[in-house]
Amino acid sequence: MIAALLFLLAGMVTDETVRVIHVDVIEFNRFGVHPDGSGGGEQIIYWKEFPEGMRVISWRIGHKDSLSEDGLVDWRVGYDGVHVQVRGRRFVETKSQFDPEVDERSVLPGRRREILR
Repeated sequence: MIAALLFLLAGMVTDETVRVIHVDVIEFNRFGVHPDGSGGGEQIIYWKEFPEGMRVISWRIGHKDSLSEDGLVDWRVGYDGVHVQVRGRRFVETKSQFDPEVDERSVLPGRRREILR
């Protein structure tokens, strides 16, 4: 529902009010999932390829309904009110007991990550 509304709104915004950001992978992750499939939260993680491998460059708590049908485009409104369109070359959907974004903090701390706003 929200994704459909955002796509409708996208037709009303101009190029000056849309910021496009390119990433290698958009991951929709359900983390903290118990073995029986219950519990956990949902987040969208943005990955980029670096010489040493794939790294989380940003993330946000979010639901799958902000993603395009193929998962390759994520729409949201940035902190300054500008619409942000994050485009990925690949989409993955994962479930995990741990939070992959937290694990990546030791490799690429928040202060070195990109701010997708």
